[in-house]
Parts: sequence; structure tokens; C-alpha cells
Amino acid sequence: DNGDNAHSACRGIVDLWNKERISASMESNAQKLFDNHSSEIEERNSSQHVPLARGAMKELKNESEPKISEFRFESEKYCEAVEMWPQTGRHIMAQYTDTAILVYQAFKPEIGEHAISHQSFQGCKSYKTTRMTWIKTNFLWMMYRSGWAGKKNQEVILGIWIKKSFFQRLLRAAKSTQHGKYAKNNNESKRSKGNKPCRLQWDPDHLPRGEKHLYRKAIQIGIKGELAEEYASEKGKSPILKIINVTPFVTEQRRILDKSKEKQAHKIRELCVARERIFEGLPEDLAEEINLSECSSAQEQLT
Repeated sequence: DNGDNAHSACRGIVDLWNKERISASMESNAQKLFDNHSSEIEERNSSQHVPLARGAMKELKNESEPKISEFRFESEKYCEAVEMWPQTGRHIMAQYTDTAILVYQAFKPEIGEHAISHQSFQGCKSYKTTRMTWIKTNFLWMMYRSGWAGKKNQEVILGIWIKKSFFQRLLRAAKSTQHGKYAKNNNESKRSKGNKPCRLQWDPDHLPRGEKHLYRKAIQIGIKGELAEEYASEKGKSPILKIINVTPFVTEQRRILDKSKEKQAHKIRELCVARERIFEGLPEDLAEEINLSECSSAQEQLT
């Protein structure tokens, strides 16, 4: 009997030990599953630029910052776009959001490829901040200037999202090079513009095949000095939010243009351009300073 009791006691201890070991193993596996699941969620949220729930202050900060995923290049058919664009006047035609505006520049491959890969001009030996650099908000003006990425040293077309606040600073810092009937003639205006570091030009807008638009003007801005250095500063300090390589889109549209025998581009159904609308929301004094025309769409002008 004593032997049986000892055997039973030992078996009971073994069973208890096995239960505890199984329980510990289950808890360990559960913890591993939880950790893996949490890591997957964190990785997924990180890749999608979703703020993680790690404190209300961090969530609030992330929500107030521009989301990089919002800054993309959008296009539309040219035959539809012309129905939405104004046919006369001086307008800033652009693709924009509440916080940013898309501008264009054309560069040789060495500069363009550096800017795309680094999302900044900082560190590119061929990019000189001592030279005036020109930005354009109008896609077709950029296509005219670069020959649809066909001209030498203009083979790479960049779409550059910059902060809207910086764009307005450029406009305020710009001295108009305009002459003729659109120029301001009063001496006070000339004195106030005397030492401004940037240049602003209203040039004829262009059609896809390069013809000048007879009645609509497009804007371009030349940047130099401290503003040029700020523009080309390192990522995070620069007003540049995102740099997009628009070259593949441009070369495809050039192929469509070259292939078509239709002289009037608005009749080429396949041809696409950047989706652009009249840039609105400038302070009244600034709009007057740069001689901006009152906003009106093509439809309003036809009625």
C-alpha cells in the first residue's frame, strides 16, 4: 500500500509539472503571437504613413503635418482640360492642395537623377545655388521650354511639390520683369521692387505643339540668393515636400504627339496633360502686386 501511495504521489507531481510546463508554453506562444501581430501592425502603419497610437501628442503632430502620399502627379485628357481652362488673362495654372503647389523644372540627367533619388538637390555637385533657377507651375509651358524633354540638358522633367507658404514668399520677393502695357508705372511701385531677390515673368502660354497661346499668359519665377539656398537645402529643412520623375509620362505624350498627323492637339483624343486649375487663395494685395487677372473659367468666358 505504501508503495502504491508513493507511486500515486510521484505521478501526481509529474502531472502537475507537465500541466505547468504546458501552461507556460501556451503563454509563451501567445506572447509571441501578440508580439508578431503588433510588429506587423507597426510595420504596415509605418509603410502607409499612418501615425501609431503612442500618445495623443504624437498623433496630433502627425495629423497636422502634410501627408507625403497626397503629393502625386495627376493627369487628364487635353481635349477635356481645355474646356476648364481660362482663354484670356494672366493666371497661375497649377496642380495644388491646401498646403502645397506643384512646380516643374527640367535638368540634365546628373541633376535630375540625384534629385529623384535623394528627394533634394543638396549634395549634387552640378547644381549651383549661385545661379538663378526657374520654376514653372504650368505643365505645357515646361513642355515648350524643354521640347517635351527632348532638348539637351533638359532630358529629365521633375514635378516638385513645394510648400504653398514658400511659393507665396517667392511671389512677394519677386521683381517683375514685365514691360509694356502690363507693367506698373508708378515710381513707388518701382522703388519697392528695386532690390527684390527673385524674378517674375508673365510669358505667353503655349499649346502642345509649341504654338503660342494668343491671349493667355503663364507665370515663371526665377529664384536666387538666400531663397535659392533654402530651396536646395537638405531634406527636412527645404520647402520641397516631394520630387516626382515626370519624364516617363512626358516621353509617352511626346510619342503620341509625334505619331498623330492631327495638327490641332485638342483633337488628339489620347493626348494627356497635367491636371491643372486656376490657383486661387492669394491675398488681394499680392494678387494685385503681380498683376494677376480675375479668376474665370473657360465656360464662364464663353457665356
